[in-house]
Amino acid sequence: MGANFWRWLAVGAAACLIFGCGDTGGQGPQGGGEVCDDGVDNDDDMAVDCRDDDCDGAAACSFTELASGRSHACGVLESGNVVCWGHNGEGQIGNGESASAPVEPVVVEGLDDMTDVAVGVRHSCALGSGGTVHCWGNNERGQLGDDSFVSSPFPVEVSGVTSATELSAGGLHTCAVTNSESSSRVHCWGSNRRWQVGAELGDRARVPAEVASKGPHVVGATDVASGIEHNCAMMPVGTQGGNSVICWGDNLGGQHGIGDEELVQSIPRGLVRQKSNGTEIRDFVAGSLAAGQKSTCAIRQGGSVWCWGDGTEGHFGDQELVDTHYAAVEYPGLGDAKRLWHALFHVCAERDSGRIACWGDNGQLAFDDESKLHYDPVLLHDVVEPNDVAPGDRFTCWADSKGRAYCQGASDSGQLGTPSITQATSEPQRVYPQWSAQ
Repeated sequence: MGANFWRWLAVGAAACLIFGCGDTGGQGPQGGGEVCDDGVDNDDDMAVDCRDDDCDGAAACSFTELASGRSHACGVLESGNVVCWGHNGEGQIGNGESASAPVEPVVVEGLDDMTDVAVGVRHSCALGSGGTVHCWGNNERGQLGDDSFVSSPFPVEVSGVTSATELSAGGLHTCAVTNSESSSRVHCWGSNRRWQVGAELGDRARVPAEVASKGPHVVGATDVASGIEHNCAMMPVGTQGGNSVICWGDNLGGQHGIGDEELVQSIPRGLVRQKSNGTEIRDFVAGSLAAGQKSTCAIRQGGSVWCWGDGTEGHFGDQELVDTHYAAVEYPGLGDAKRLWHALFHVCAERDSGRIACWGDNGQLAFDDESKLHYDPVLLHDVVEPNDVAPGDRFTCWADSKGRAYCQGASDSGQLGTPSITQATSEPQRVYPQWSAQ
């Protein structure tokens, strides 16, 4: 047995002392012999599977961060390990294999001190506590950032990034906020077909490049969010605690938010503006930036949600907003948002009450049991103050306040963490990390 197993044996023993685990003879929800969520092989089957509810919150099974993409999802455990599940045709699960069959939640080998995770269409990345970034999966456009175009079913370290603080993944590209001696900057790598890397390079970049600008400098960035072929970054402005947003890449759907309908694609050129009066918005809330396929949303001071780009799927609100908006419009459904998450075509927000409300395309039961487009926000079950929420393409995952992860919606590729379920469902499916003895 390898060192990882014995390390988790020790962690599990400590967790059981804290959470009162014992040999209760209990069976996990899926019929296994585990007696607690402690990361220990209690039933001598050489697999540590975290399938019992007795010890929710143990480091081996408690999710702190989640990210969902087209047909797979990943999460960071309290232990610092990364778990991925769903479609694995390009090695994006990180289990050393590439196969189209759905993969149940597995721990990614070699990552044990991670703080965040980002998921693209066919690749995944994780941010280490020391500022390094590791990626795995498809690399045909250089989105793994390891100075190659070779795909990898194992994590590889991104070249030259040692001080990252934030991470995002687009369709076939990746971005990170990095700290320098003078200020934080934004670096991107991968597909540059629509200039989403933010520099006038070729159509793909296999190592990170600093985002250039034709307007306000992209410095002091606090957030970065990536759509399929565009990105936006948030930066502090003035002394009142407000923030502005600048975007780059594809603008065919108005993703830049600067009101320029003639601009097709570009490196950053200007700040996001309010559609009604054309003024630059300078009171966004730090940490609230979220991007969908061809749109972006953020929270302004006071709790209102503002979006720009392609709203034709109804995720900007009522029928009057089902259009392409080249500058920001206010979502009319709520004015008390604290946190925000954006999938391809639906959006979720945490309200002042701690409850989670979602709206947009629900055709595959991604957040409600009524299959339709929701212009108005609907509550996501009884979820209150979750650790994280991760809307994906036609499905949604979340980690509740105890770190228990659940997913609902489309399940054709195992993206709910339960490969045996192949039909879309509004019934939340618990995600159980699978630990294997080495």
